[in-house]
Amino acid sequence: MTLLRYGLLTKLQILLLNVDILLHAEYLVQLMKQQIDELLAQDQELQAFLTWVSQKSRAVTADYKPVTVRAFYFDLALARILALVGGTLDLARTFNRSLTCNLERTLALDLALDRALAFDVIIARTPAPNLVFKLVLERALAHARLLDPQLERSLQQLKEQVPESGKDGNRFKQWWEANGGTWTEQLRAVIIEYRHVGHNWQFSNQQRDALKHYYDANQLLVNYLNSDCYMTRTVREEIEKTLLLPVAEIALQKRSHFQEPDSRPLICCI
Repeated sequence: MTLLRYGLLTKLQILLLNVDILLHAEYLVQLMKQQIDELLAQDQELQAFLTWVSQKSRAVTADYKPVTVRAFYFDLALARILALVGGTLDLARTFNRSLTCNLERTLALDLALDRALAFDVIIARTPAPNLVFKLVLERALAHARLLDPQLERSLQQLKEQVPESGKDGNRFKQWWEANGGTWTEQLRAVIIEYRHVGHNWQFSNQQRDALKHYYDANQLLVNYLNSDCYMTRTVREEIEKTLLLPVAEIALQKRSHFQEPDSRPLICCI
């Protein structure tokens, strides 16, 4: 039985509180990372999801750490999987606290498109769905205009299918009730074609719970790495380099890189 497989995050929290006083702190943190990875290791569909996170993040050119970009797309996808209005980007902001203050254009576009895919949830919770719809879609169009004119044209064509959303709220609501589902799937197809995000991951309740548990465990581990702990730079970089990756990719990285013993002094994690 692993430490985390049965949802025993409390044990991980207790161990992290005491890890600094233990002789082999680095070994224990590496063990925790291994056990977190094992949470999803036996589920091929969840491994495919992590493979998508890795591939999408590598396809993006952005001035952030690779792990920050992986966490960003994991955050977005998890919000859709859990049917939330929008991801909080908590894990991504753990690596870069100013991330959302000046988001790089490519990520800003994908964030705007992700919010557009949440229309069903947003419209059900707002007293003025037509105005919210217009605001969210116009933001996506504005970002697409800067980066991908073909995507902008496709989004504009979808917009033209919708009654003027800023004028008659009742008319818009009636249209959405009759056509919103089909329109959203058309939007999803466009987003997947041009940006390779917005997939409809049809996971079971058990798989969704496993993903949320995996996310929370990684969040806890990263919070510890960012605390006033003492750890060699090599170990910290090794953990970040393999965070949120499928087990096959982690194994490949370990085989392809010969790691020499780290003789550098301990540094404070910041």
